[in-house]
Amino acid sequence: MTLHGEWTSKKGPSRAENRDAGGLLQNNQMTLAVVVDASERGPHGAMFGRLWIKNLFIRATDFVEPNATALVQAMEHAHAMLRSAYPSEVAAYSALLLRHDLGTGWALGCGDCRVGKADSADSIDWLTPVHTVANMTGAPFTAEHAGMPERHTLTRSLKAKRFVSPDVTVVDLSSNQQWVLSTDGYWIEHLMTGTPRDELSDDASCLYLTATADHSCADTDCDNWQLISN
Repeated sequence: MTLHGEWTSKKGPSRAENRDAGGLLQNNQMTLAVVVDASERGPHGAMFGRLWIKNLFIRATDFVEPNATALVQAMEHAHAMLRSAYPSEVAAYSALLLRHDLGTGWALGCGDCRVGKADSADSIDWLTPVHTVANMTGAPFTAEHAGMPERHTLTRSLKAKRFVSPDVTVVDLSSNQQWVLSTDGYWIEHLMTGTPRDELSDDASCLYLTATADHSCADTDCDNWQLISN
């Protein structure tokens, strides 16, 4: 089954640049979708996120047996290629790897980007946990956590010092084939708190995967989308 991606991404008015990035890689074996949200801490966050996805996709095209273990290893390799050039950058990310031939897949998350299964635009079952100080005890992330200043501090992230493995959740492909990958600016500030998109302060990005569209498309204010299909 071929899934098409609809990428939407907008810089927050309080931000100097849009530091979100997204990508979709598809071949005969798999669908791999990735979203990255680089923090304001380092000077080159936008480039860091885009290059990490690029390096990850280069590695992923050589997968002999696409699975969560191979993907995490590829993530670590992509991280190693960038750590010396971008020592100050920090990012959150989420990824979705689907094996349509096996009827299974894996949702991966590190930080406050998320993967969800969508019944509609207003009904999303978020599959990956959130790693912030606000819910550091492991509790499910709620609207109460969204209002805490501590939710902006990540307890797990992609950074130069060392590679931290993401949480991995096995997903079932037997029913719904609509998926969402989102940065916190979109799923927290827009969807959870109800802030209109044109009033969001943070960068807000969302990658929607569906089998009903006839092609992939991007609506973004910068060059932060990568699409590889073969």
